[in-house]
Amino acid sequence: MTDWYVWVFFFDDHFLEIYKRTQDMAGAKEYLDRLPAFMPIYPVSTPPVPTNPVERGLADL
Repeated sequence: MTDWYVWVFFFDDHFLEIYKRTQDMAGAKEYLDRLPAFMPIYPVSTPPVPTNPVERGLADL
């Protein structure tokens, strides 16, 4: 459970810094649209390749 809390705190800080401060709504939507691929209900044989620390954290969890 602690690992999930660490991920959520990092995600929150990272998202605010990269997308909210810059008002990059298109980038934010693309970023958020990729996250479900790292939390599949039915895992696939070839998972997506993480492109940022948040995705790498989810892939690790």
